[in-house]
Amino acid sequence: MAHGTWVRDAVLFTPVRRLGFRLAEVFQLIPGLKYPAAAAVKRFGQAQDVHPTRKRCVEALRRTLER
Repeated sequence: MAHGTWVRDAVLFTPVRRLGFRLAEVFQLIPGLKYPAAAAVKRFGQAQDVHPTRKRCVEALRRTLER
């Protein structure tokens, strides 16, 4: 996943902040991801509050991952 894409950030944010996974667990499951990308979780959490599209994306990911 490319650096700086909000979809990548949503994929990191959703399991960590909405489903209770540890960031290290999610990090290990995404090939090629560098650990500094973890800062994206915090940034995305702050940004999703002001971007309705991102908020809808997180909810869709959450519903899919909960299955």
